[in-house]
Amino acid sequence: MGVVGITTYFQLNSNIFLKNHRLQNTVVVVDGFSLTHFIYNRCENGTSVFGGDYDVIAKAYRDFIDLLFKCNVTPVFVFDGMHEKRKDEKRMKTMKQRLKMYDTVEAFAKQCDRSSRKVNRPIPTLFPYFAGDVIFDILSDMDIPQVHCDYEADSEVAILAKTFNCPVLSDDSDFYFQEAPFIPLKYMDIDGSMCNFIECKLYEIDYFLNYFGGLNQDFVPLIEAFLGNDYIKPGTLNAPLSLRLGTVTWDNKLMMIFRWLRWQKDVNSAILNMTYHLPTSVKDNTIKIIETLVQEYRNTNSEYLPFVLNYKSMSRFQNDFKNKSKIVKQDTLLPRWLENHYRKGTVSSIIMTIVTKREMNFIFQIDDYKQEPYFLFSWRILETLVGLLFGDSDPLPAVGRGVNNDLVTYYIKPFVSQPCVPLSQLNKINLQQRKVIMFNLVDLKSLNGIPKDWEVYILGLIYWAKYNSCKSNHLHALIVCAIILNTLRRCHDNSVELPFDVVNTENTIVNYLLSLKGEECSRVKAKIAKYESCSKLNDQDTYCKIMYPFSQFQGCIDFIMILNSILDFPFVQCRIENFFKGTLLYNLCKEMNKYDNPKRPKLIEQ
Repeated sequence: MGVVGITTYFQLNSNIFLKNHRLQNTVVVVDGFSLTHFIYNRCENGTSVFGGDYDVIAKAYRDFIDLLFKCNVTPVFVFDGMHEKRKDEKRMKTMKQRLKMYDTVEAFAKQCDRSSRKVNRPIPTLFPYFAGDVIFDILSDMDIPQVHCDYEADSEVAILAKTFNCPVLSDDSDFYFQEAPFIPLKYMDIDGSMCNFIECKLYEIDYFLNYFGGLNQDFVPLIEAFLGNDYIKPGTLNAPLSLRLGTVTWDNKLMMIFRWLRWQKDVNSAILNMTYHLPTSVKDNTIKIIETLVQEYRNTNSEYLPFVLNYKSMSRFQNDFKNKSKIVKQDTLLPRWLENHYRKGTVSSIIMTIVTKREMNFIFQIDDYKQEPYFLFSWRILETLVGLLFGDSDPLPAVGRGVNNDLVTYYIKPFVSQPCVPLSQLNKINLQQRKVIMFNLVDLKSLNGIPKDWEVYILGLIYWAKYNSCKSNHLHALIVCAIILNTLRRCHDNSVELPFDVVNTENTIVNYLLSLKGEECSRVKAKIAKYESCSKLNDQDTYCKIMYPFSQFQGCIDFIMILNSILDFPFVQCRIENFFKGTLLYNLCKEMNKYDNPKRPKLIEQ
């Protein structure tokens, strides 16, 4: 929920509120999206402007998890779901701020140009389109517990940490006001220590309470309410403290809050006393918000504990939490088969938002603001998606960038194939019928001779090439990039299993990957090294022309992957880190443009 300024306060006083700690031999509950942002910001090297180097991101995630294993630390990942309704106003405000900050791709590219940055000026990073999704497959590969919540995950992270009596890993300031021990990610030394522990700093709520003279822990949520968060504006509850906003230091304000709370009889009377001055129009709602904070703080029952305990690494806890593990998660609007996929991260949270809230928000990414928004290119896929979810219903409202660079609500009209099948029964349709739904998007009848793990990528590529008016260099770059990444993947680990029948195969891609030798891998790496970085963007116009079609492609692949998931995976899902590397694509396309021949026939006729 975020108390504005509190992270800086605790950083400035880290010697008081955080103690040196060695992380080892324990379970940790990881705030999933907080970790992905933290790891990405560490490995990002100015490439966010190219839309995502997902192989680099995936490696950084794996390295972090391997470090935890090395220290005998068992991670449990918990991820946010859809946005809560009460945060809609803040979310819209954030989207408008981003549009203003990156009102042109040129402006964003200029900001990301490291060669021209001023000393000590922070480099803005835009979280790449799939950067939060890459980790889901990695966790599945490694059989690491992960659970995806219906809404925000903060309270569930804290409850699970209390359940397992272990720390939370996050950079979210909310955990300074939770009972569970908290290790801020920025204080973890993850730079390859040779020891069997990770040096870090640990925060516990008692350190904070004792510093200000002590306080019953039941009052902790009221401290957060006094300071203000996403739901209560800072200064709203200053009157009982006789404070004027901005007139005192953090230490003085906290001292006055503690002193005032120690005079209160109990939490309920304190809530009434701290809200007595508010006008009737906002008083009742503010009380409800504070009561929710109190309820979440006291809650010790995890809705998702049964999902976590199903993982092999958590089996040792099953007897300890036999009673708690019987708590049944209330049904969502998703059918059971789809909900199980969602909990495990194989179905996007976008589906939870669409089905539950009957709305959609398009992800913000690198885009050419002189062109129509990237997602309009995938409208046929979106119409098919909405038709499968709701049948012949009203159009679905979807918020995204408008042509004039403002926020616009679009309406996705459902396309319903015949016969119409309800969402709860989609997984029971004949496999070939489910494939046909996706084939119809690209006017194909089959995909023969394509490796299984390439099929979704190829479907997206065909859709993109069929409806795109860009030069064939973009298509060539996407194909070459996919081959290079799969080559390097095979070179890195010859034990990588190829998920298709290789006996007597005539598939040229399969044969190529199987026949690779060590020296050939080395030559591939040497050849592409110069295309894996870009220190300066000299030609902004060229940059826009190259990047815009790739932005469309990322959206296209995402929506096709979502469509594949709600059809219960008629095709093996695409692993984006094996196919898309933004910096490599940009450089390949730029290099091809040098040799562009206007007389050369197009690869695909429009």
